[in-house]
Amino acid sequence: MLGDVLWIDLVSPSQKEVNDLFKLYKLNNEASHDLARQSIRPKYAEFDDATLIVLHFPAFLNRKGFPIGHIKEIDFVISKNIIITTRYETFAPIDTLIREITEGHQLSKYKPSGSRDVFAVIMRRLYEHLFDETEGIEHKLRIAEEKIFRGEEKSMVENLSIISREVIDFKNALNHHLEIIQSYKNQQQKSKSPRAKANEIEFDRKIKEIINLHGKIETSVARSDEFLDELRRTNDSLLSAKQNEVMKRFTILAFIFLPLNFISALFGMNAKNMPIIGNTHDFYILLLLTAFVGCCTYIYFKFRKWL
Repeated sequence: MLGDVLWIDLVSPSQKEVNDLFKLYKLNNEASHDLARQSIRPKYAEFDDATLIVLHFPAFLNRKGFPIGHIKEIDFVISKNIIITTRYETFAPIDTLIREITEGHQLSKYKPSGSRDVFAVIMRRLYEHLFDETEGIEHKLRIAEEKIFRGEEKSMVENLSIISREVIDFKNALNHHLEIIQSYKNQQQKSKSPRAKANEIEFDRKIKEIINLHGKIETSVARSDEFLDELRRTNDSLLSAKQNEVMKRFTILAFIFLPLNFISALFGMNAKNMPIIGNTHDFYILLLLTAFVGCCTYIYFKFRKWL
């Protein structure tokens, strides 16, 4: 219980468990169909006695040192004094909030006057967690920037791709959140007459805080996306410059050895009256000639600043 509101949190429930729960609390069974299975898209639906909200949130797991992007779904059924949340795996911010409520920590700060206020409390906690995740992405980008300019461009290709996936997950997951929250706010404003004015003001304040948090998250993700794009272009430029430098050196080496190969092939022909060949010191003469041509080619390349 949170105040006068009953919060029921379900983790991977069966359809029978959901149906029995809805029957026990006399809720519209139409809202139960989405709770026992995951939904591909966010959803907002109004029923006679409840509102169904399906939202997706980005989450990141660490496997063998690599952050793996993952989308988690949370379904809300919001009735007058009952709120049901359904998820299909554990999610740290929800688990932490439930533990705080169960242990009685700082319950007074939530002050819920109805299930909609509990929804606002849950959403605020989820968005605070997401905002921390966006700061984590910015931190990873700063580390990547340092490594890029330390000469680790090649290893950063994979790291930047992983961070890019995180940014894409954020964008996709949060795509319809604001629209759904606004719809719920508008629906509550239409049916606000029986409630105390102070409660309405407090609820509007909480929804504005949630919307502001959503805006901060979107701004942070957009900033990270721009930073990521700049880093990727910089990394690609540095990689390309390094590869061009390697190809340049190989090309220069090929040009240096080209006249040497020509001399070797010329004096290696089976021809009569070959100059130098047959003299007492022919091997050393050819060796000196080859070295002289090689040194001249090297000096020329140095003079033209190709080396």
